[in-house]
Amino acid sequence: MNLRDEQSYRNMKDFLLLYNKLTEHCFNHCVANLFQRDLSKDEVDCVSVCANRYVNYNQRLMFNFVEMQTLKNELQAKELEKAALAQQSIPNQGQVQGSSPVTTDLSQMSSDTKGQLGNASHVMPDLDASDKSYKR
Repeated sequence: MNLRDEQSYRNMKDFLLLYNKLTEHCFNHCVANLFQRDLSKDEVDCVSVCANRYVNYNQRLMFNFVEMQTLKNELQAKELEKAALAQQSIPNQGQVQGSSPVTTDLSQMSSDTKGQLGNASHVMPDLDASDKSYKR
């Protein structure tokens, strides 16, 4: 399997996982009566609102993820530049050849850099804890 096929496979797998989560979440919250063949109007409305909220939430999440990833990449590039300048200004300061002082792990970044990234926890609200007007 080549790289393009693997990427397509991964995208399809991610899509199906998201679709299954959406379906299960909205079904569990909206469908109360399993004794009828068709959904009631209230159930249809509830599922529609639930699905729209889930899709909007996912779009917001992906937008914020891309935004935070871009910021993280910019900060890492700045750290690389600082490290390159420091390495040029202080040659052979006891560094092991091939080692890099640049941090790529967020847990090892300075508190100043972490502060610039901010806290992304506000991006992912709990769908169940948010407005339950769509729930029956």
